Amino acid sequence: MNGKRHRWMTSSHLLATLGGMIASARRRSRERHAFAMVEDRDLRELGLTRATVAFELNKPFWRD
Repeated sequence: MNGKRHRWMTSSHLLATLGGMIASARRRSRERHAFAMVEDRDLRELGLTRATVAFELNKPFWRD
């Protein structure tokens, strides 16, 4: 019984972890999309360039 319960808990933990990873990837995607919409004037105020934006937008979805 304990072996089966342990496997179930492991599967549950795995699903929760995957769900969190997917949620994080979606959040990063939304943030990067918003970052792409920032105007050059606002980027300059933040001390950023279009090259910085391009670098962020070219990152794979799983990378921070």
